[in-house]
Amino acid sequence: MNENSLAFWMTLAGTICWGVCFWWMYRLSNKQNILLAQLREQGKRIEKLSKIEHDLIKEVHPQVNEIKEGMDEMIAVVKENSENEAAARASETEATSVPRGQGEHILFVDDEAALARLGKTMLERLGYKVTMKTSALEAIAAVRDRAQPFDLVVTDLMMPVMDGVKLGSELRLMQPHLPMVIVTGSSGMMNLTRARELGFGGLLTKPSTARALGEVVHRVLHQTTSTGK
Repeated sequence: MNENSLAFWMTLAGTICWGVCFWWMYRLSNKQNILLAQLREQGKRIEKLSKIEHDLIKEVHPQVNEIKEGMDEMIAVVKENSENEAAARASETEATSVPRGQGEHILFVDDEAALARLGKTMLERLGYKVTMKTSALEAIAAVRDRAQPFDLVVTDLMMPVMDGVKLGSELRLMQPHLPMVIVTGSSGMMNLTRARELGFGGLLTKPSTARALGEVVHRVLHQTTSTGK
């Protein structure tokens, strides 16, 4: 084989090799373009789904919060009603052996509305007429504006603006012989001796049962009657 023939065959082999390489590069490039197109399509789908999900969350989230708040309020109401019903049932059971009132009008004062309602319910079940107030200022106005005097006042010791001791002093200026019972959440803050020195006929410690409340109210009312006040 002469040099010209060898050069021809080498050139042909090289051309074939380059052709094969270009062919494979074309195939790989084509597959890459297909994959890129598929990835772009998937990306568009994901973006679309994300937008839908975002809009859905944006729309549903406030509703979920409203539902949760509504459920929390409902649970709180049911719990409070259950506790009040249980206390009322207990007070009704105890009322059978507790001294009963004869329609005497009692002013019940407690800044905690739930406790005020409970005290009012227990006293009414014992035969008393009850006016409930949740502040000392309201209690003063009630005594001042009432033509017929109250028969007795039950007041909490610790209240904002004016405590029970100060309230008692203010009420005695308007109704000097008004019998009063003071209620405290801690026996260490007030004892019966100190309460009497301050002008209160009785002392109760919270939480009070219907029996304890009824007995103290009955005793103070009858002490007042027996002394001729």
